[in-house]
Amino acid sequence: MSNDFSHDRDPQLTELLSSVDPGHSDETYWPRFHRSVMGQALADLGRRRVIANLTVSQIMHSWARTVLPTAAVAAAVAAIVLLRPIETPEVQPRLIAVEEALMEGVDGDPIPVVLGDDALPDASGAIFASEIF
Repeated sequence: MSNDFSHDRDPQLTELLSSVDPGHSDETYWPRFHRSVMGQALADLGRRRVIANLTVSQIMHSWARTVLPTAAVAAAVAAIVLLRPIETPEVQPRLIAVEEALMEGVDGDPIPVVLGDDALPDASGAIFASEIF
């Protein structure tokens, strides 16, 4: 059976697509392209041909040449990172009153100040937000 599908081609579609065909004006384009691609793939195709005859243990042995040193370097870096003393800056805790937390981002005075409420809580007492507002 022939691979020539020229009798199945739509002439109108062929004409429309010929403008984007790089081989339309150069008859040697596609043979040169094929030769270039095969030349660039030659080394990898040869490598694959050799690998096809290798056993699983031979492949694992070939990986060991790169995987083991890489794993050793990664373990050394991890050990350095994990054994490094952690320096934490001493942070002084800032005490925030409930009223301050509730008023964060609110513009204007709170309702008790606006209404003239002088009974705001002191440091020893606590009034819930529902009682203030």
